[in-house]
Amino acid sequence: MALIVEDGTGLSTAESYISVADADTYIAAYRGANATWDAAADATKEVAARQATKYLDGTNAWKGQKEFSTQALGWPRVYAYDETGTAYDGIPTALEQATAEVMFLIVTGETITETVTKD
Repeated sequence: MALIVEDGTGLSTAESYISVADADTYIAAYRGANATWDAAADATKEVAARQATKYLDGTNAWKGQKEFSTQALGWPRVYAYDETGTAYDGIPTALEQATAEVMFLIVTGETITETVTKD
């Protein structure tokens, strides 16, 4: 089954914030060569993309609200602004990169943990 990547239009069938090809490009640029990642099949990376996206949506209280009631994922959003006060348009690059990072951890067998602190 082909991975359905959110394109910023609020797809009701989206499964990931980043494609395998884009994740490969990001990982190569920021992580360099990694035997486990490089040897993994695209199908394995697609599963990791779905899991990473689900993890990020499940562990973050995103700013604003979903742009469309029918969208499958937490992004795109309205009433969400970056640190300069500019409204986000589509999927933030940082979210795509975070998805790639979590994919990398999943594929390479690293532990994903979340630390929660109360103010």
